[in-house]
Amino acid sequence: MTTPLLSLLLLVAADPACVAVEGAHILARDVAGVEAAFAALPPEERLGFAPAPGAVRHWTAAELTRLARRHGIEATPSRGVCFGYTAAPPGEEEVMAAMRESLPDAQIEIVELSRYKAPRGRIEFPRRGLTAAGDVWMWRGTVRYGERRSVPVWARVKIALDVAKGETVEVVVSSGAARLKFDAVAETSGLSGADVIVKNPANGRRFRARVEGKRKVAVWPAS
Repeated sequence: MTTPLLSLLLLVAADPACVAVEGAHILARDVAGVEAAFAALPPEERLGFAPAPGAVRHWTAAELTRLARRHGIEATPSRGVCFGYTAAPPGEEEVMAAMRESLPDAQIEIVELSRYKAPRGRIEFPRRGLTAAGDVWMWRGTVRYGERRSVPVWARVKIALDVAKGETVEVVVSSGAARLKFDAVAETSGLSGADVIVKNPANGRRFRARVEGKRKVAVWPAS
């Protein structure tokens, strides 16, 4: 079954009149590659809106002629032109770089990466996109492109946790200048900056603590 994005890529590859665009607008330089007269305009001048990924926008020869006249250009195009986004699955190196922006000190292994095609843009994998699923985490991200446009991407990853369920952690309780340290057992897993549940083996009490580093958590009294 042919998807809209595959249809677009086949169309761009098969028809030399199709122009690949990367932003939210069709620019003068995009049209100049097909109709040389438009090279008289500033290359970044906006001539119209680009189509959404998976769609194609057509301008007929008559529309190009009217567009040229509106911009003071003498041109009589003999054919129309179509525009579409270039799209490809994000590369693993690009995705890893985006993940390291969110978790610079973590050991990350990409197990599976979404193969959906996306426009070129800024890849983001925020920490809030992480969902624990056993040993492998689902991490949802975004490719941002154009002006406030985005498409989703995802990856399944293994991450070396700072605190793992079942291991002994050092708990630091702070109250003003006073500090108390003791060992407890983690009942949930987490990365630095996240909250976990730990259990004090001395009294069986469970409480929430903030992960501060490898096998270290902290607790502050409620203000």
